[in-house]
Amino acid sequence: MLAFVSRVQVTLIGTLGLVLAASILSGVSGCGYHFQKREDPIFQAEKIQKLFISPLQNDSFKPGIENLMYSALVRTFSAKQRLELVDSEKTADLVLTGSVSGASYGVTGAQPGDRVFPSGTAMASGFAGGNYQTIAQTYEASMSANFSVNRVSGGPKKVGSFWAGGFSRRKSFAASNQLGTFGTTSALINESEFDRALGDLVDLVAQDTHESLFFRF
Repeated sequence: MLAFVSRVQVTLIGTLGLVLAASILSGVSGCGYHFQKREDPIFQAEKIQKLFISPLQNDSFKPGIENLMYSALVRTFSAKQRLELVDSEKTADLVLTGSVSGASYGVTGAQPGDRVFPSGTAMASGFAGGNYQTIAQTYEASMSANFSVNRVSGGPKKVGSFWAGGFSRRKSFAASNQLGTFGTTSALINESEFDRALGDLVDLVAQDTHESLFFRF
């Protein structure tokens, strides 16, 4: 009997707790505290609310990097919620345009072949006689981009150049031999690591772009 009463009491307490939590959330919502787009007072004063991000231009030798950079910009501005992203320039207050000016990687660290390959192996036999080839061990990826924002609404006096900036970021990554891979697949793995590094770099450049645009005030 006591055990039954205890379970009933626990059930009642749990139910009351849920009711109380719902009441608190209802009260908070009634006071105006709810999830919404972050309002920037200066942008509000300028009546700037909507941003259109135009497809980017690729001035580098890396195919598709403009699409990675575009996606990173959309993710960043969407997550920050300081401006509403729209899918048409006609409904925007601001239009962001830009280009990726560079995306490449180069060797930043190397060793003679006899120090990379284990001595006495078939791979090391090609370096016999002391004529050792230099083998890359680390690379550095770099990318740069330029952006500009124009105002397209608000009257003749307010239409025009609003902001412009350029950004560059770098990141090191290991060569394929440092990852334990040798032979003809090395170039493919190095390119894959380069692509992975670019994925991080476009996010950093997108964050730089967002912060610089808002810090102009």
